[in-house]
Amino acid sequence: MTKKSFALIVLLIGIAINFNSCTKLGDNNATPNLENGKIDKEAAIKELLTNCTDYAAKEGGKKDGYYRNNKIKIEFPGIVNKLTHAKIVGSVIKKVLKPLLEKMNRCAEQSAKNAIPIFKKAIGRMNIYDAASIISGNETAAEYLKDETYNKLKDEYYPEIKKTLKNVGAQQIWETVFSIYNKVPFVDDIHSDLADYVTSKALDGLFVLLAEQEDKVRNNAAEEVSDLVKEVFGKK
Repeated sequence: MTKKSFALIVLLIGIAINFNSCTKLGDNNATPNLENGKIDKEAAIKELLTNCTDYAAKEGGKKDGYYRNNKIKIEFPGIVNKLTHAKIVGSVIKKVLKPLLEKMNRCAEQSAKNAIPIFKKAIGRMNIYDAASIISGNETAAEYLKDETYNKLKDEYYPEIKKTLKNVGAQQIWETVFSIYNKVPFVDDIHSDLADYVTSKALDGLFVLLAEQEDKVRNNAAEEVSDLVKEVFGKK
């Protein structure tokens, strides 16, 4: 082998080594960038969820949060609700039903704060795939949280609502109402467990508020969120 050939081989080996080193360096740089992108999006979706859940609990938990909000106000089921508002119904019945209606809504307002710890745990458990599904629009944040937390929320809400309704005499009043109502022919029976009914309606209202806030964020209408969330979810 000539000196010239040997030098050429050494040169080629050196180029190959340098090329491989550069390639690996480039790959190492690319991976953190990709991971940073994922972390940013996951952080954005978690901020969105936190923002929406805090809003729902705060709005639902304030006085008249349910009672004066027609979108989530808890009404009596079926014809009992119509009796509450009908002009032909005597004042005695209205004096019984209207305070009961208010107590039902107050229970929902008082229970709203209990949702925060459950929401936080669910948000902490979510991964990048959950976040990607929400970002892409395959699932809303409200839908995701409802799937993840509804049963736990119901378990948390129900005992407190049941206790409160019983302490104020609401359950006893309801038992009288439903026993008379269920004797009326050609009407659907109503459930005797007022606490279960109020719990379900309270949670329905909570997720309505959550979905409303999510819609505001997605449309860049919520000023309290970060630029990161607006960039990921907001309309340009």
